Amino acid sequence: MTTLKHTARLLSAVLLMAGLTGCISIEQSTPLQWGQGHSVTPVRGLPEQLPSGIVRLKETQYVYVHADHGAELLVSMVVPIPFVTDMAIGSYKDAVDNSHKNQYAKIDPYVITVQQMRGHPAFRASGGNYTLYPVVVLSETSDERYLLSLVYQIEAGDWMSRYFYHLPMSIAAADIQEIPEPQLAQLAEQLETGAKILIDTIDKRVRGDIPEHGPGVTLGSLYFLSGNIGGLVGPETFKVKDSELLLEESDYIIARVPGDPDTDAAGGGLAYGVHYLYKDQLHLFERQAQ
Repeated sequence: MTTLKHTARLLSAVLLMAGLTGCISIEQSTPLQWGQGHSVTPVRGLPEQLPSGIVRLKETQYVYVHADHGAELLVSMVVPIPFVTDMAIGSYKDAVDNSHKNQYAKIDPYVITVQQMRGHPAFRASGGNYTLYPVVVLSETSDERYLLSLVYQIEAGDWMSRYFYHLPMSIAAADIQEIPEPQLAQLAEQLETGAKILIDTIDKRVRGDIPEHGPGVTLGSLYFLSGNIGGLVGPETFKVKDSELLLEESDYIIARVPGDPDTDAAGGGLAYGVHYLYKDQLHLFERQAQ
């Protein structure tokens, strides 16, 4: 017997792959309109609205998404009380994650974003029409590595969207509590690159160089869902229909991907938003019939 958490993750992923809306609210992100006199203010801190199942590293801009493992299912079978089992596993992971948060102190995506945005006509140190939360997501895979994504969650009143840049690097799970210095330097460099790309992507969208909508595609990537679904189904089976291809170049695409922005991160909650994806980060890229 699996826990309610595993069952919910599996159900969320299946519904998203099928394009159904019964138990989760699948929606397409709406385009950003921050040009024409609008302004944006980056803020330090994590947004309130994040996918469930995320572990927030206290006093940082970093969050973890843990994969479901067979060990968790075994615990669920031995102690078949979902709330108690999930609480015990979650408390342990939260304690382990926050024990090594200091290694990220010198690589602050908020500082990197402010440095990249200074001089931008839309930048405001405070009081902008839009609020930008820079967040780094570390997603655990089923083969004991962590993938990294820089996320710009942008909000204005009831409107919210997410822009993703997925870093080419990954980190071995064995190194995650004490990341080697060369990889920390690589992380800083790739976050700077990601910040430039996201700001440029948003600028191009506002100028009309990237359209609001595009032709339909079906996409699959470990950056949407990195671990086994519900501890049972491989993440390579996860695909998102009715995504929109906004731009394609020789080595990357930009796509608007539907999803439920609040559903469990380990069940596909990180799909929702606009993604800058290198083509080698996709295991499925299929054009839909128009």
